[in-house]
Amino acid sequence: MHTVEELQKWGYIVDLPPGPGGDQPSIEGKIVRCDRCPQYYLVKRLEEADQCVYHWGKPYTTRIGGKTL
Repeated sequence: MHTVEELQKWGYIVDLPPGPGGDQPSIEGKIVRCDRCPQYYLVKRLEEADQCVYHWGKPYTTRIGGKTL
């Protein structure tokens, strides 16, 4: 395991960069507004995320009572 000083010596980035992305590296667990529409949603990990049903373009189907919707 290398120390932070050794990583800095070899040019590795060890500090969060200033500005967007650095001041808030993750918004997981927060409610945010979609960039494409006015819908609000809860940010989840990719494994736990739901499929978006608000946007067209990609067919989205689900079965309810044996019928495809």
